[in-house]
Amino acid sequence: MKLNNSKLNSFFEKLIKIPNCEEKTRSYIISIFASISSERDFTNESLTFALKRAYDNKSFNSFRELGDYLFFTKSMFPQSLKGADLNYYDSIARTSYYKCFLLLNKQWVLYEDLADQFPRYTKIVNQSLNAPKRRLPFGLSHNSFL
Repeated sequence: MKLNNSKLNSFFEKLIKIPNCEEKTRSYIISIFASISSERDFTNESLTFALKRAYDNKSFNSFRELGDYLFFTKSMFPQSLKGADLNYYDSIARTSYYKCFLLLNKQWVLYEDLADQFPRYTKIVNQSLNAPKRRLPFGLSHNSFL
């Protein structure tokens, strides 16, 4: 199913409100949800090994994809993060976003903000998306992403 990213972006723009969050960071978070279908899926991979590969390759995209995957997953389906404590997943995401910040010579502060506020932002977004259970656009269900 091909999704219209601008419609998804508009849907999440209306839904996701994050107090005390820079607008650039909020826009980036919204873009995660509008584009996640084209991003890398780490469902069947060791996140520890994915993080190690990103370190080995010094790869901005690998760090970003890992952080974005965890942001999306923890916000939409935190119950699907099994096998470790949620703090472990937070740590991987925060490390990934902070490495993005460093690899961009500390020029894109939104990555530092995501690293610093990851647990808070994912909790707020989860509450926005799931309370009460929202009807997702285009006939998608919350199970569509699993």
